[in-house]
Amino acid sequence: MKKIIYYALPLILAFVIVSCGGKKTPEEKLVSDLEKIEKEAEKSNDLSGNAKVFNIKSGYIKYKNIAMGMEMSREFWFDDYGALQYEENFMEMMGIKTGGYGLVKDGYRYTWNIDNTSGAKMKFLTSRYTEFEDIAKEDIERYKMKDHGTEVVAGKKCRKVSVDEPVSAMTWTWEGLPIKTVTKMGDKEVLMEAIEVKEGDVPAAKFEVPSNITFTEM
Repeated sequence: MKKIIYYALPLILAFVIVSCGGKKTPEEKLVSDLEKIEKEAEKSNDLSGNAKVFNIKSGYIKYKNIAMGMEMSREFWFDDYGALQYEENFMEMMGIKTGGYGLVKDGYRYTWNIDNTSGAKMKFLTSRYTEFEDIAKEDIERYKMKDHGTEVVAGKKCRKVSVDEPVSAMTWTWEGLPIKTVTKMGDKEVLMEAIEVKEGDVPAAKFEVPSNITFTEM
């Protein structure tokens, strides 16, 4: 459940900001509520040791993301079982490219937007790799989780799981990696689906903290 929220949040927030021009909306309130829930839930899941976020050492995933009638491109690289992560999220509207970057390294997550010289830095908290059978019963009941068996997406045999709290969402995961998610926001949906999945080494340069960005710790 925690990974559903973790990977859906950047996409939901990006679409909200672009489509609403910074105005306060019910969708923004939802994002704020989800962020609070995520922070509280992850206090006991600090990945400071050698725990695996994913069960695959390194690779690359290209996604298509659709929400509110708009499409965003997302590319995601990872290494060291998820201790290192880098992503690019972009979309174009009327010829203008918007979006940003995310980097996980040394226990911190860095985020910055395109054409900006400043960004945010915060402690990286997310769930360890866990099979559905090992999820605590209280979590299954709390989030109203259901196991829907397996399904092939992007050539990978994925575990399909749904949750109804705090949002309604369906996720397809392969070895802990999100291959597809469908998250509902009222009568709207946010889709993230892999169109390319590769295992293999990733150049170390992908995970370098940019020297031309000033990060403020949150």
